[in-house]
Amino acid sequence: MSETGPTLREHAKLLKEKIEQWKSLEKCPRCLLPENFRDVELDHTDNCLHCRSVLELAERNADGSHEQEMLDIIERFKARATGDYDVIVCYSGGKDSSFLLDRFVNTYELRVLAVTMNTGFNPPKAKRNVKAGIEKLGVDHLWLKPHPKLFEIYQFGFMTNSGKGLECDVCDLCDGHTRAAVIRVAINMGIPIIVHGADHFQIVDFKVHKGSSLLIHPDACWPHVARNRGVFREVYEIPELTEIEHPPLELYPYLYLPYNENEICEYVE
Repeated sequence: MSETGPTLREHAKLLKEKIEQWKSLEKCPRCLLPENFRDVELDHTDNCLHCRSVLELAERNADGSHEQEMLDIIERFKARATGDYDVIVCYSGGKDSSFLLDRFVNTYELRVLAVTMNTGFNPPKAKRNVKAGIEKLGVDHLWLKPHPKLFEIYQFGFMTNSGKGLECDVCDLCDGHTRAAVIRVAINMGIPIIVHGADHFQIVDFKVHKGSSLLIHPDACWPHVARNRGVFREVYEIPELTEIEHPPLELYPYLYLPYNENEICEYVE
């Protein structure tokens, strides 16, 4: 490694090592997650723990009977709004967040602010979708600028081997950065609810199906790999959470709604 940082050759070498490691691991026959993925719990059946949990969640929500539970939560929290908006919808331009943006605007008739993070890796098609979505629905929208250290964070993730794979080493770091930024917007603008478009698998991976997503701790957005190394505190820590009476709620609607990928795609198209 050079004094100015890792070279492209060194990056490529580490990525190759991670890929070779993934190839050698036992994997779930259904979703191909490797045995070292967090809490995957392979048991030599057709489904790992993640797959079983996703199927259980899909079955639970299939009849739509839990939507009212979500609406009751929204009604309770939106009363805490102190600004011009009831909810932030994290809008990537993908099918899931596009579907939710439409539902929160037109079905639930809430005051919505759509927010998109410029991570540096937003595909051109996603950017076009964001523009089309906000124009079609007539919602206010913010492009958030990334933290100046974001590319240092990416570099740290690619060059750090936690043994959990790139999804944990890199994606968690980026997700935590985005969550922290959106939470700061919610606090500053008095918006009590943050809506995420995570699908059933992501909900299970985040363990949202196991407890409350109410933010109560300033380390709420710290990825494990960053917290364990004690790095990037200014990016992930949110001390404002301890200074306000009511922290925002991170709401995952597909925890309550039926999720049919084909139907969502057809509706959005």
